[in-house]
Amino acid sequence: MSEIGSLGGVTFEVSFVKNRAKMLSFSDLTRTLSTEFAEHERNGKKPLLEFSGPDLNELTMRIIAKAEFQINPIKVSEKLTKYAKDGERLPFLLGGKKVGSGYYAITHISQTYKEILANGKIAQMNFDVTLKEYPKVTTKAKTTKTKKGKNAKAKKKTTKQSKASGYTIYEVKKGDTLTGLAVKFYKRASLYTKIYNANKKILKSPDKIYVHQKLKIPK
Repeated sequence: MSEIGSLGGVTFEVSFVKNRAKMLSFSDLTRTLSTEFAEHERNGKKPLLEFSGPDLNELTMRIIAKAEFQINPIKVSEKLTKYAKDGERLPFLLGGKKVGSGYYAITHISQTYKEILANGKIAQMNFDVTLKEYPKVTTKAKTTKTKKGKNAKAKKKTTKQSKASGYTIYEVKKGDTLTGLAVKFYKRASLYTKIYNANKKILKSPDKIYVHQKLKIPK
């Protein structure tokens, strides 16, 4: 068997079983990379452009399942559909190597019943699949020793819950920007206006925040 690659439990291969070819393949694999920038409006001047960070990679591909090559198109359809509905984090390998970060989620499937036999059996299905990069988020709990020698989890002092419901109080640190905080709390730089509007009493401009300022972060 010659294994081309795999997406989760879907194996792309070319082999011969009982002198018959067995093959599940794909075509038109396209990888899209992009980055995100935020624009800050300025009176009478061109907006300022601020780099927010890389966006998640996106892959598109067409999977071709043919019954004549000993592949059951319905089983392939069921497996891909389950992956999409469950939001599974799938490893994607080609030639034994990871593609990009290596893990993706199926965000869209378009199924084409390419060939149906006279008896109603499906002879070929094509699947146009869109994948979104799905990085793993890991957090490590830091521990510090108390005077009694016991371990205790270190507490973050910069973020405190406000007594007023609906807000978190954040203390500005060196290097912080509103767009950076929007990415931190909302995963979208364009939502910096949400933070700015909640703090207009202390912020004269979204371009100017200062270390040790305490900002309301709407939930």
